[in-house]
Amino acid sequence: MNIPTVAKWHDGTGWRVAVIVKKGYKHLTIVPMDASGLRVKRVPVKGSRKALKSLDYPLGKAKQRFTQFGKAYGWTEGAKQALGQL
Repeated sequence: MNIPTVAKWHDGTGWRVAVIVKKGYKHLTIVPMDASGLRVKRVPVKGSRKALKSLDYPLGKAKQRFTQFGKAYGWTEGAKQALGQL
């Protein structure tokens, strides 16, 4: 999986669309699209194999959609910076 990429993420309550921003040794940094807006979340790499499924979606178009969603539903400063670096 190339980083950054668009993926489906299962958070325990359902599937969400997310952008994987960074991969570390222990955690993945993702920005999921959720009803509460856009926030940066850290997901353990160990459990992410089953919880993340990569999508074949253009990153530029995803950045546009996430920006529109963030303006409409709210986003944190961290999410703005993460999407700005894509």
